[in-house]
Amino acid sequence: MPVRESYAEGAPSWVDLSTADVEGAMAFYSALFGWNWEQNETGEPGSYYYVASLNGHAAAGLHHQHQEQVDMGVLPTWNLHLNVADVDATMRKVEANGGSVLAPAFDVMDAGRLGVAAEPSGAVVCFWQAGAHIGAGVVDEPGAYCWADLVTSDPKGAVEFFTEVVGMGHGTHEMPGLGLVDFLKVGDDDVAAIVLPPTEGIPPHWQTNFTVADCDATSAQIKELGGAIIVEPFDIPPGRLAVATDPSGGEFAIIELAEMH
Repeated sequence: MPVRESYAEGAPSWVDLSTADVEGAMAFYSALFGWNWEQNETGEPGSYYYVASLNGHAAAGLHHQHQEQVDMGVLPTWNLHLNVADVDATMRKVEANGGSVLAPAFDVMDAGRLGVAAEPSGAVVCFWQAGAHIGAGVVDEPGAYCWADLVTSDPKGAVEFFTEVVGMGHGTHEMPGLGLVDFLKVGDDDVAAIVLPPTEGIPPHWQTNFTVADCDATSAQIKELGGAIIVEPFDIPPGRLAVATDPSGGEFAIIELAEMH
């Protein structure tokens, strides 16, 4: 099992879901990925943060969507967190590099320190300075996070932003059917792809990918659990991928990694 105890600067370290239907989401993802949930105090009366564990290791988080977002019809969203050593210093670079500060850095109990921003095209990204919580304790296993795709019509702007703000590198690879694709790197490792929206009208966002043992079987299970498949399983160089929504409309992707076989 790929157990993690730390993350490099700029590396994706955590994902969490913002949703109006916390109970429904916990039931859906528990059945789908085998997660167990733990309720945590947030320091605000009546407010909780839920941590999912997989085989005893933290895998993902869950929290209530802000009511104003619900009222505006904003769908549940999986949020990507990038690890940084100094979130305050990171947030000071956001606006200078074309981004927007959505939530200045603040302490999350003793878990760590969080800042929320949008890269130049508008995709929201969280910056996480670890305290007691380093992020995901397990990755790249069935039921765990494995990858992120930044969907934006401005790949060049995204590359420049993440290079300057968190020191990520940049590379390109030829992908069958997609042509030359931009990748964000941490050290020598590709950690996220930057892809153009498949159709007009899709706002910039991060697509969170979870590993599964069998993409087709999991796609069928998603439908049985009340979710939907919006892109049916298809083969890509790393494995077999499908894009889905949970019963409340939160979008995520599943991938059956080729090297698992």
